[in-house]
Amino acid sequence: MSKSSSKEPRARRGVRTHPPLPSPGGAEAPPASPISIPDRLARLVQLQRERQFCIVSQNRIDRACESFIAGAIGYSTDLTEKERKAKFALASAFRRRVEGKGGAGHPCHANQGGYALSACTPIVANSAAARQAWDSLRAKIEAEMQMLARELPAWRWAEAVSGLSAQGFACIIGETGDLANYETKERVWKRLGLAVIDGIAQQRRTNAEQAAAHGYSPKRRATVWAIADVLLRQQWRGEREGKPAHPIGPYGAVYGRRKAHTVNRDGWTPKHRDNDARRVMSKALIEDLWRVWRGMEPLASMPPSLSLA
Repeated sequence: MSKSSSKEPRARRGVRTHPPLPSPGGAEAPPASPISIPDRLARLVQLQRERQFCIVSQNRIDRACESFIAGAIGYSTDLTEKERKAKFALASAFRRRVEGKGGAGHPCHANQGGYALSACTPIVANSAAARQAWDSLRAKIEAEMQMLARELPAWRWAEAVSGLSAQGFACIIGETGDLANYETKERVWKRLGLAVIDGIAQQRRTNAEQAAAHGYSPKRRATVWAIADVLLRQQWRGEREGKPAHPIGPYGAVYGRRKAHTVNRDGWTPKHRDNDARRVMSKALIEDLWRVWRGMEPLASMPPSLSLA
């Protein structure tokens, strides 16, 4: 496939940034908010930055706690990779159980370092208390993001997409800003880490020249990946009770067609095919959102440009 920067016909002049969209059933649109759309977009971008900082802070506290627990139950660099992962898996399960979030296995099983685990309970409790401020702030930020997202004209389309929540929609706009500023869908894909650069899926590169060409942001890609996970669960049904896997929505159909397209790729594992199909499905969603934003009809099907993406 060509580079994500390949040229497409430029959008016609005079395209409105936020075209009015018809309400379902001909219902009248809700009254406009006194906050202007540019101000809403700027606020969403800022809130997404704050949300990402909260997530980093939450993860930092959790990982530090789990490192302490793993050390208490015998983690060592002398262990094999499998053994080290097992220690951290137990530490994570114990932390979640103490916090009331579940966690596999009984935390005090004798052959899992039960006494050492029990002794870590105060550490977990204090760690959770330290994270509470970030949990509360993140919840407050996300509530405002959802409110602002629902006031955008394109939400009337996004709301009908099974698996695309107000939070997911808000995160996309928080990472891209005004989609009218992107002349081609490829530029939006590149912004979100979904593009193909010189025949290679966009990714982190160590070579300075390649890194500049890819312009890859792990945080933006992770944001889209989380949205894609929810989208896929609502638009695809895996094999069960003798019934073959099948799509239950247009983006699930994109996923299924792409996965079928790569079934005979040499050296591709099932995980590779799944990740590839998720990326293509995400591109289809983002392209439709970009089209709706700019006053065009969504494709809601497999775009020809993605058949060999």
